Amino acid sequence: MIAKKDFVRKELNYNPLVSIIVITYNSAKYVLETLESAKIQPYKNIELIISDDGSKDDTVPICRKWLKKNQERFVKTRLITVEENTGIPANCNRGVKASQGEWVKLIAGDDALKKNCILTNMQFANSNKSVNVIHSNVEYYKDNFKNNSRTGVSDCGDAFVFSKKCSSQEQYHFLLNRTGGLLAPTLFLNRKTLYFVKCFDERLRLLEDVPLFLRLTKEGNKIHFLNETTIKYRVSASSIQKRNKPHMNIDFAKELLLFNSLYKKGKIKSHKLFFNNAGLIIIICLNVIGFNRNGNLFDLMFRVAKKIRSLKL
Repeated sequence: MIAKKDFVRKELNYNPLVSIIVITYNSAKYVLETLESAKIQPYKNIELIISDDGSKDDTVPICRKWLKKNQERFVKTRLITVEENTGIPANCNRGVKASQGEWVKLIAGDDALKKNCILTNMQFANSNKSVNVIHSNVEYYKDNFKNNSRTGVSDCGDAFVFSKKCSSQEQYHFLLNRTGGLLAPTLFLNRKTLYFVKCFDERLRLLEDVPLFLRLTKEGNKIHFLNETTIKYRVSASSIQKRNKPHMNIDFAKELLLFNSLYKKGKIKSHKLFFNNAGLIIIICLNVIGFNRNGNLFDLMFRVAKKIRSLKL
């Protein structure tokens, strides 16, 4: 864990540089909304970094044109591009390594910051000297950010894992034994803390959030809950990673097997890990032998495999 003295906020009204890092991949349809949401933040001391992961659509030229027009709003701007897709963790790391802010706010190129996102997070950080990692609530929208498309708001405030009484180690064990709970799009991070846990795990391509949560909490960095809504989250077919498919993508199932090997092996009960892996292997086999061509049958088998993954004998 980083020594607390490194992060003591001496004044409640200090305004350190915040790095907003927009993570894009084929985000041309929505990225302007993301960029505009960064532009209208009342908090002024912001650098804006866009890290693109080999988009094949017009994401890069759209971003380049927007930055040229709006660069004076920010302390600094930068557009990072690569030729080939490298995966979400690697893309996040490029953005983080290019940043200079004391605090980092990553956001996908199809989501948006609420108007006071940065200001609210900084006020919370300033009033809590030991806080280095913050998460909050999100508003869910179906495809667009119009009021009639809003489908709900997360409500994490009553869960023990987010309470003041819950320690970082209790959070760590909670995350080891569950597949959800924290809202990755809302994370607001002290950059030194992020570097201390070596940023995002590039051994994985699709899974950037839970490994980071585990690394943070394992090293004693509690994830503090801010009971405010700070992010507009778009539930659409073009999300950087759509994980709520009725049938799990075979690549994501393979990724979860690797994740289990890297982060859960030897850390959770062996029989629980066995059933979790068995369910994933069944899902992969069903895809390989073509069961996914029969929607109803595959749906049934997928539900069985999912049940096996969650067995707690």
